Amino acid sequence: MQHNSIPRADKCSAFKHIQVDIQPEQGIIYLIMSPVGRPCFSLELLRELKGAQKEADKYGCKYLVLSSNIKGVFNLGGDLEYLREQIRRKNKQSLAEYMKACIDALHYESTVDGRVRIAVVQGDSFGGGFEIALCCDMIIAEENARFSFPESTFNLIPGMGAFSYLVRRTNMSVTKRIITSGRVYSAQEMFALGAIDQVVGPDVGMQAAERYIHSYRRRCNSYDAIRYITNSENPVTYDELVRIGSIWVDRALRLTDRDLRVMDKISSLQARYIMRK
Repeated sequence: MQHNSIPRADKCSAFKHIQVDIQPEQGIIYLIMSPVGRPCFSLELLRELKGAQKEADKYGCKYLVLSSNIKGVFNLGGDLEYLREQIRRKNKQSLAEYMKACIDALHYESTVDGRVRIAVVQGDSFGGGFEIALCCDMIIAEENARFSFPESTFNLIPGMGAFSYLVRRTNMSVTKRIITSGRVYSAQEMFALGAIDQVVGPDVGMQAAERYIHSYRRRCNSYDAIRYITNSENPVTYDELVRIGSIWVDRALRLTDRDLRVMDKISSLQARYIMRK
């Protein structure tokens, strides 16, 4: 199912890196990541993501569906080209600003009272791409989707919510295993570990999201209660995210030239997807 088959009641054209499709009468907003250049979280994409989420507030949307329109890619995570340059310059302020921009974009949506967030992952979801999916209430992955936190391969950690959200979905042991392994996991493997909620066939992720919304509407009283209990008993706080993010900044500044050369290789892999868009 292609994204252009989504029925639209309104369309916001104010963004360059995100397609925003709104169905006010259905209470649904679709945020479709469409980054110009590398399919990763540039500062521009992060700012637009937060701005697009505010559009949902204007329309009072109950449901938010997050996806990507790049074939084979959900999101490849941090802007490694930008981060590599800031690390080489020892620019702590820029790293801290990037970290907070990531947290603001992720955590803004996770704190909106009552909104149901659904991630439809139809391709590679690495680093920050996996983090933004994890902060959603429902993660639907097509069977060809892949997940990874590659940061450990260049001697760093994912620092913008990976630990906080993943440990609440699984447990400490599984969280450490996934984060430190640096390996790529299939959708079925992530489902078996409890990190994602549903695996569906190719090209039917959006239909699965619509079925979930239909089911939620029918049982919203109980579903809302479960979400409220889950989020209130063990909430992911902004302070927690910034505290862990600050550790990420400090550790990033400790990377060696060898570590940065490995980061360069992964950055070049991100660039390959530009030609596939």
